Amino acid sequence: MKKQLLSLTLTLMMFLSLPLPSLAGSTRDWNAVAKLPSSSTLKTAKTDGRSPYVVFAPSMPSGGFIEYAVDFRADYLPNGTYLAPLSWHFDLSPLKKTYKSIDSQPASGYCGFQRLTNGDTVAIMTLWNIVCTDKSGKRVTIRPKVIYTAPGAKTEAMTDARSGEGDFTHALIPFGWKAGRTYRLLVQLGQVEGNGNTKVLMYVQDLSSGNWTHLVDFDTGVKDIYFKSGVAFLEDFSSDNHAAIRTMELSNVRVNARSGGWKSVKKGSFYTCFNYKGSYTYGADDSTFYCLTTGVQKCWNNPGQKSVSVKSGAKSRPY
Repeated sequence: MKKQLLSLTLTLMMFLSLPLPSLAGSTRDWNAVAKLPSSSTLKTAKTDGRSPYVVFAPSMPSGGFIEYAVDFRADYLPNGTYLAPLSWHFDLSPLKKTYKSIDSQPASGYCGFQRLTNGDTVAIMTLWNIVCTDKSGKRVTIRPKVIYTAPGAKTEAMTDARSGEGDFTHALIPFGWKAGRTYRLLVQLGQVEGNGNTKVLMYVQDLSSGNWTHLVDFDTGVKDIYFKSGVAFLEDFSSDNHAAIRTMELSNVRVNARSGGWKSVKKGSFYTCFNYKGSYTYGADDSTFYCLTTGVQKCWNNPGQKSVSVKSGAKSRPY
C-alpha cells in the first residue's frame, strides 16, 4: 500500500507552469436543457424549503482508488450553494485487526466549493471522526487533523449536536471561484511523514490560467487506507435563496485505481436525497455530466434516478 500512496508536492513543482486545456468553451445553453423560469417568477415564487439535493454517483472501477480528478463548473452560482465534486467512503479494513466494530458515518469525508450566504467563496474539506469499539468493549475515537492549509483558512471541530451531521473536522479556505469558469479538482492520498498515517490532499487548478492551488491536507489518523467509493453532489444550503437556479457540470472524471493506473469514468447515475421540494433535471452530452435545480416547483418533470453516460473523457494523469 505504501508504494501506492502518492504525494503530489514534488510533481506539482514541475507542472505548475504548464497550461492544461479547458474542458469547456462557451457556456451551456441551459434553456435548451430545460426552459428556465423567468426572473420575475424567481423573484416572486414561494418555495417550500430548500431546492432539490442532487447526487451524481460515478461508476468507479472496482477495488478502490488513491487519486480522483474532475473538471467542474457552475454557470449559476447563487449564495448558499455547495458544489461538492467528491464525497467519499474510505476502506477502513486495516482497523479490523485492532477493533471488533467500526461505527458508520454519513461519509468518511467530502470536499468542494461553496458560495456562502454572505457571498464569500471558499473551498471546503471535511473529514468525519472514526469511532471504533475494541475487543474489550472500549470505545475509541480517531479524530482526523488538519496538517496544512493555504493562507487564510479556518479550521473547526464540530459535534453532531451542533452540526446535525455527526462529529467531524472541517477546513474552510478562501478561494475565489467564479460562475462560468472551469476548474479542476484533484484529491490525493499520501503518507504523513513521521507517523505513516494516510493523509488526504486537496488541490484545485484554474483551467483558464493553468495555476494550481494547494488547499488543505488532513491526517486521517489511520494507516494504509484508500478511497472505496465516491459521489458528487449539488446542494442548496441557503436560508432564503431557494428559488435561485443552481447548476453543476462535471467532465473528465477519472481515478487512479488501485487495480492499475488512471482510468476514465464515463458512466454514472443521478438521483436526489432528502425529498426537498422544487424542480430538477439532469443528463449528459458527449463529454459532460450536468444537473440543474431550483426551489420553484413544477418547472420540469423531475426524472427520479437516471443512468447517464458520456462518450469521451480524459484518462491520462491530470497534472
